[in-house]
Amino acid sequence: MRKASSEMALLVVSALSDPLRLRVIRLLQEKKLRYKELMKEVGLQQDKSGKFNYHIEKLKEGGLIVKEEKTGKYKLTDLGAKALEAYREIERATFMKSEGLKVRKSELRIESFDKNKIRDYLVTEAEMDGELAMDIADEVEERLLSVPVRYLTAPLIREFLNAILIERGLERYRHKLTRLGLPVYDVSKRLEETGHNLEVKTESGNSVLEQYVLLSVLPREGAADAHLAGYIHLNRCWEWCIRPEEIVHYAPQLLSMEHIPEKWLVNSSFKGDGIGWNISLLSAALQRAAYEVSVGQLITGFNEILPNEMSSKDMEELRRGLWSLIVGENSIVLSIGEIGDKRTENILRVLNELRNKIFLSNVKINIHIKEGDNIESLIELGKKIGNIRIIMERTGEISWGGRILTPKSGGSFTLDVARGGIGGSVAINLEKIFEYAERRETRFYPRFMKFIRMGAQALKIKSKCDRDNVLKRKLPFLSMLVKGEPYLRIENIKYEIQMIGFRRIMSESRIDVKKVINSVKDGIKRWRMKGIEIITSNKTLDEPIHRFRRMEERFKEWDTFYTGTGDIPHLREILEAHKGDVLVYTNARNMDKNKIYELFDEGVKYIEMGVKRKICTNCGEIMEASEVICPNCKTKTTFYAGRKNRFF
Repeated sequence: MRKASSEMALLVVSALSDPLRLRVIRLLQEKKLRYKELMKEVGLQQDKSGKFNYHIEKLKEGGLIVKEEKTGKYKLTDLGAKALEAYREIERATFMKSEGLKVRKSELRIESFDKNKIRDYLVTEAEMDGELAMDIADEVEERLLSVPVRYLTAPLIREFLNAILIERGLERYRHKLTRLGLPVYDVSKRLEETGHNLEVKTESGNSVLEQYVLLSVLPREGAADAHLAGYIHLNRCWEWCIRPEEIVHYAPQLLSMEHIPEKWLVNSSFKGDGIGWNISLLSAALQRAAYEVSVGQLITGFNEILPNEMSSKDMEELRRGLWSLIVGENSIVLSIGEIGDKRTENILRVLNELRNKIFLSNVKINIHIKEGDNIESLIELGKKIGNIRIIMERTGEISWGGRILTPKSGGSFTLDVARGGIGGSVAINLEKIFEYAERRETRFYPRFMKFIRMGAQALKIKSKCDRDNVLKRKLPFLSMLVKGEPYLRIENIKYEIQMIGFRRIMSESRIDVKKVINSVKDGIKRWRMKGIEIITSNKTLDEPIHRFRRMEERFKEWDTFYTGTGDIPHLREILEAHKGDVLVYTNARNMDKNKIYELFDEGVKYIEMGVKRKICTNCGEIMEASEVICPNCKTKTTFYAGRKNRFF
């Protein structure tokens, strides 16, 4: 008996081994058909009748189909139905093992399809019974397996799901799954979780714009897919077609343009000439420009709008002007000149007077020093108010996002850098690429350069968007004409490639940091010939790090790229590869003059001293980051730290 069963099973397997026969039993699962109807459905002509008859006999021999005597129609037997279901299970298993269904998620990443998520989705958001939800999820998966696409999208899956719900008469569940750009459930959840309803509005708008960029602006099988899969990150992706990241102003030049109408100065208490008036004009221009940049603004030559000799009235106007800039909402960097300059010393004097009343959150200070300068008071100021950058390079500057900006060799900062900035940036996930290369160095470099090219391609598209926005005057402030040309100099805009996860892959392999950085530099040289200047950076924005952490748990151990207090792995190689243009982040509380100069002796030219502080939203008291209760008003409140750096 066992032998007979085994032989019958072989006949069934044999009957299923031909694509044409599989097509026949799939057709018969839907309805009964006559011989000629079957031939027509599978696309065979009458002259192939003999061949088709052979296949029909094989199916009958396996017991999968039978012919009804009364109607002359063929139908699927119970064994045939079970055999087809078994085949589909095998088909699903082999497909999932070899490739698997891939889904492009609304959270902007690519992941493997899992029907259990459909079940959970129906149970959670449509409040459906678990058994029914699983049954529907099975049917959705079965239909999706027949879809000839490279990867699925959430809208496509929803179309299949909605069709099945309608076919089964389950309209009440479909109604609960209605989307408002984002799912109703997601919007409700965000409104419950967040303390700021405006954040939900902003997030919803950004989500729509980001999906537009990834679906319609960037090549799908290039940068868009790499971004979704987490190999690269397009910083501020939702603003890819809208505005640049950072802009650089030269204060005296900005004030001399006579393009700042007095009607902008609605809240200014200063009138006419003088320091207060100049700072008010500058503040008004920065406020207008803030709508046209996504990250921040750098103002160089701030000290140059001040006189060398200042009266007590001048000092009071400087104090009030600096106060208005510091407590304002614009994310700005003030470059205040060099230690030893009288105007710079007066700015430092005012900052020291305000040190117990302010904490730099939306404002950062760049100050240049030279060897032998006394910087102890500067370090103490950094410990108190944070965000002080010390620069040992006369012509270099640090932008809001920590990018090093220098003129061309022998060039001028006002000509080569000012009225330019950073148009956009791409972060490269080195650790994920290393895993994609099966943790083998020989495979790492070609795959790494593949994603560098994708990032450069995306930046090229970003540069075209920025150019079009300026020339078509979609950015009113940056497009205003100065001596016949737009204020924003297209030729001065740079684009940036950043790298994340360097420290991790170097600790687990022999990959050479200098070789990696030089590979990037060599790879992006040819893009200059295409009209776009791409630079590399040792600094990344927080945005890609947070996104990669959300995508994968293991990335939660990441820190920003090469931060520390002097004990920095591979510092010499990094400095050599970047020719000294490296920004080192330090905790001001751990720094002193000797440690600062040790870094300078190593070849570091740029140091930022930061300190974590909090501001009580109830009374404005500045306190330590570890404080939970305000020492002044004794309330437990949300500690607000500015528009861009919202919370510490």
